[in-house]
Amino acid sequence: MKQRITYVVKDPDSFTPEQLHVDRLDLQDSFSLKGVEAAKELRITLGLDELPSEVLPIISCCLKIIDTDFE
Repeated sequence: MKQRITYVVKDPDSFTPEQLHVDRLDLQDSFSLKGVEAAKELRITLGLDELPSEVLPIISCCLKIIDTDFE
């Protein structure tokens, strides 16, 4: 499993490094932003081998439909 967090900011050109504050507590890093308008996007990617066996036929069917659409 992979996890990625993206922050989409309203005006990226207005961002400055001074708005970013990084903390290290108990071997865990965190950060905060001051004065930034942003939307948070969380994306999780799973491998087929990480899915329950009940889900695999559905995913397989969807992949066949997608392949057919692009031919």
